[in-house]
Amino acid sequence: MDAQAVIAERKLDSIALQAMLDRLKQDSHCQAIAPATVYCVGGAVRDLLLGRAVHDHDWLVVGSSPQRMLDAGFLPVGRDFPVFLHPKSHEEFALARTERKIGKGYHGFEFYSAPEVSLEEDLKRRDLRINAMAIDAQGGLHDPYAGLSDLRNQVLRHVSEAFREDPVRLLRVARFAARFPSFQIHPETMVFMRDMVRAGETDHWTAERVWHELDQGMAEIKPSALWHCLAECRLKPFDRLSAHEQAMLHQLDLAAAAGSPRGVSWGIFGALASEAFRTSVFAGMKMPRNIRTLCEQIIRHQAVLLQILCSQPFASDGFEQFMDESKPRGNRVKPSLAPLIASFFESIDLMRRPNQLQDLLHIMRWHPEFQRQDSLRQDRAIKALEGLAEVYRHSKVDLSESQRALNGPALGAAIRLARELELSKALRTRYPRGIHDEPTQNSEDATRSPETPGL
Repeated sequence: MDAQAVIAERKLDSIALQAMLDRLKQDSHCQAIAPATVYCVGGAVRDLLLGRAVHDHDWLVVGSSPQRMLDAGFLPVGRDFPVFLHPKSHEEFALARTERKIGKGYHGFEFYSAPEVSLEEDLKRRDLRINAMAIDAQGGLHDPYAGLSDLRNQVLRHVSEAFREDPVRLLRVARFAARFPSFQIHPETMVFMRDMVRAGETDHWTAERVWHELDQGMAEIKPSALWHCLAECRLKPFDRLSAHEQAMLHQLDLAAAAGSPRGVSWGIFGALASEAFRTSVFAGMKMPRNIRTLCEQIIRHQAVLLQILCSQPFASDGFEQFMDESKPRGNRVKPSLAPLIASFFESIDLMRRPNQLQDLLHIMRWHPEFQRQDSLRQDRAIKALEGLAEVYRHSKVDLSESQRALNGPALGAAIRLARELELSKALRTRYPRGIHDEPTQNSEDATRSPETPGL
C-alpha cells in the first residue's frame, strides 16, 4: 500500500510524509546500517494518517544487530534493551524484537532481538492496531493488522491477545480515549482490560507510572473519557466514579477545550471531586510536589475564595459594617471584606509565594459556583483581587514607635494589621460599590501589573 496514495485519498498534507521519507533516504547513519531496513512506526504514522501534527518519530530497524548499530555511530540506551539513539538527532531507533511474558506486571517480559525478526512480528507486539503501522523509505505503508481500517472506523482495538500481558496498556487505552474522544473502545479490548484487572496485573504498577499516564491523559482533548474508561474496566479506585463526579468531569472537559495547563486540570479535580474519590485516587499515584501542593491549597481555600469572589454579602470597607436584613434585628451584621482577604493572603503566604494566587485564581475560573456570575463580574472580581494582592504586597508599613519595639508574634500581628488597613483603604477608594463594579479612577494607591502565573 502506498502511503502517498492514502494521504491523497484522505486529503491530508503530504509535506510531513515527504520530510519523513527524506530522513529515511538521506540520513548517512541510516544508510550505514544497510542492508537493514529503517521504518517510521507507531504514533507518527497514526498521526500522519489522521492529519495531525507529528512531533516525535519512532524508528524501527529490521535486519540489523547491536554491533552494526554501534559501528554506524548509534548510541546504546541500555545493556538489556535493543534501543539506540541517533548520534545527531538523539531520536530512538529500536531493533525489531519479540517479547515473551515471564512474570507479573509490565516488567515481566523477556525480549528477543535478532536480524531475522520481521516487521510483522515486531508490530504484532504493539498495543493497538492504529499504532501498528509502518512507512518505509519508498513511501510504502505497511499495515498487516488493519490499523488504517480502525482509523477510518474510529476504533481503539488491540493487535493480538498479547495485549493483556502488559497492564500499562490499560492506562494507555484510557489516555487514547481522552485524546480521540470520537473513537470507541472495541468490546473485546475492554474484555481484555477487565481481565488484566481481575488477574491482578494492575497491582504491579508503580505510583510514578500511574501518575505519568494519568497526567498525560489529563492533558488530552477530553479528560472525562480517561476517567470513564478506567471506571468501565472496573479498576480500583476508579470504579468508584459516580454521578457525584459529573460536575468535576464536565469542568475538566471545558478547561481542556480552553487550553488550560495540566496543573489547572488537577486543581479542578482537587476542588470538585468528592473527598472519598479524590483521596483514593491521590493515594495510588505519586504526584510532583508542586501539583500536590496546588491541589491541597485549592481544597483548603476554595470556600473562602468563593466568598471573596462572589462577595455580595460583604462590606467593601475594612471597618464599616452593614445591616443584614435576612437576620433578626439584633444580629444584622455583615462581615467586612478586608479582614477576610488579608487572612486569605496570609494563609497562602502571598509575600513569599505571589504566583500561587495566580494559580488558584486560574482554577477558580472553572468553579461552577463562580461561573454562575456573568463573565464581566467574573473578570472584574479576579482583576480586583489581583490588584488588592499587589496593594498588600507593596503597602508601606508605617509602625508607631511602640509597635517597632515589639518582636516575634506581636510584631508580625502589627505588620499584618497595617497591611489590612491598606487593603481597607484600597477597597474604599477603588471599589466603593464592591469588587464586581468598575474601579474608580481616583485611586491614590495604583498598583503594578500582576506577575506571570506560576503554572
